[in-house]
Amino acid sequence: MKRLFIALKIPNKIKFRISELCSGLPGAGFSSSENLHVTLRFIGDFDETLIDPLCEELMSLSSY
Repeated sequence: MKRLFIALKIPNKIKFRISELCSGLPGAGFSSSENLHVTLRFIGDFDETLIDPLCEELMSLSSY
């Protein structure tokens, strides 16, 4: 099983700007800029054999 989520990539220029803002909050931990994304849906544990079919289906939506 894999933990799966659906996310949008953030352009590098925007990631850099966001990472500049991620400081100054005592006790907070921030992800590195290369790990920043916008999560649309957290799926959770997912059968690995179904990941490729799911990706194909999601990619077919990108033409809309």
